Formats: sequence, C-alpha cells, structure tokens
Amino acid sequence: MYQILNDGFVENPITCSKGICNGMGLYEAIKVVFDKELNVVRAEYLPEHYKRLKEAVEHFGFKCDLTLQRLEEAVSHIVVTHRPKNGAIKLMVVVDDYPNTKSFIDYQPILYAEDKYKEGFKLTMARSKRNPTSNITRYKTISNMSNMLELYEARRRGYDEVIYLNTDGYIAEGCTTNIFWQIGRVIYTPSVECGILPGIMRKVVIERYKALGYLVREGMYELNDIYSADRIFLTSSLLGEITAHFKGR
Repeated sequence: MYQILNDGFVENPITCSKGICNGMGLYEAIKVVFDKELNVVRAEYLPEHYKRLKEAVEHFGFKCDLTLQRLEEAVSHIVVTHRPKNGAIKLMVVVDDYPNTKSFIDYQPILYAEDKYKEGFKLTMARSKRNPTSNITRYKTISNMSNMLELYEARRRGYDEVIYLNTDGYIAEGCTTNIFWQIGRVIYTPSVECGILPGIMRKVVIERYKALGYLVREGMYELNDIYSADRIFLTSSLLGEITAHFKGR
C-alpha cells in the first residue's frame, strides 16, 4: 500500500488507521489491462473514476487535495513497480482527522475465470435490503461489511452474486454490480432513485446499447419483472459485462 503525497509515494500500511477502524473513507477499484497492440498497461476509465471520487468527497464535505494528474502519476508508479498484466488498482481516501483525508493506492491481481463469462453468474437474493434514503448508498465507501457478509455467504452456497431489493420492494443492484435485463429490443435497469451506486460501467453500457438502437429504460421494477426477461446481465468496472441467471429459471 502506498500513500500518495504531494512530493512522492511512500509505503504506508493503514491497518491501525482511525479512518479504517471507523469505516470513514471512500474507494475506487480501477481495472488494469495490458493493451497488446500498444504494448502498454493502462487503467480503464481513470478520469471517470477520479470524477466520481471527487463528487463523493464534495458530497460528504471531506478535504482532499488529490488531483487527476497526481493520480495518473501514482498509477504510473504502481505500473512500474508491479508490472501488472491484469488486475485492479484500489484507490482509497481515508478520513483520519475529519474532515481531512489521506490518499492511498495499491495493486491487486484480481482476475475472473474465463469460464464464468461462458457460464454466467449464478444469482441469489439478499437477506437485507437497500435503503434508498441512505446518504452513503450511492457512493463507494469502505463501510462495506454488510455487503461482503451477504456476498461471502452466497458464495459459500455456490452463488456468484447477490441481488438486493430496496426497502420499497423494488430491484436495486448487486453487492458489487449493477443489474440489467433484456426483453426483445428493450433493456431495463433500476434507476438511481432505487438507492443504487451509479456505476461507471453502467453508464458505458447504457450508452453502448442506445447507440446500437436499443431502448433503455431506467425505472422502478419488481422482482417479477426480471423473471420474464430474455437475458439478464451484470456490469462493473472489474467485470465489464457478464450474463447472469437465477438458479432454476
């Protein structure tokens, strides 16, 4: 783990950080890919990740002097140090002295097996529900224990992802993904008002399908609406787009 400073980068473990212990912080997981044609490693959608992080910082009233240029330099440092081929760069802004923050960056070799893209993710429903009125629902915060407990339990039972309803009974999102489904030439996805994280890949996919001539509808949908779908798929910055299905359907 490296702390991003104005004049360089230093290795700095943050296991005993007050901000970490209190769950006070934000993060972005940025996919790293090796571009064979250009023979370079690049971080996908880095400006978009930075923009979302800055919007969250401003929303919560934190103070963070991390610039996009400094982030690009930090990513270059990670690439030179770790020489990754595929994986993720995790960027964290931790609040140790409210409202002041410290910025950290690290590399994680996260890979999804190719057979998962062929088989599709197996879905199950979450036991808890999303609160659309929560002030943290729409942001990537490090206060993520409830989410991870749902996911780990689901994986223990042979599922790949958990889908949440919100407290009003509408489909919201997955633990780590946004959810879409297709009926004919119409693509459906829950609106931000359902209490979801507006994912970067979610926006990319919406624009892609619109460009291909599909009608994309964002709204409030019940679980029965998705069971009649021709296809279900999930999106995230690390996964891209992957098909999915509820077991037995």
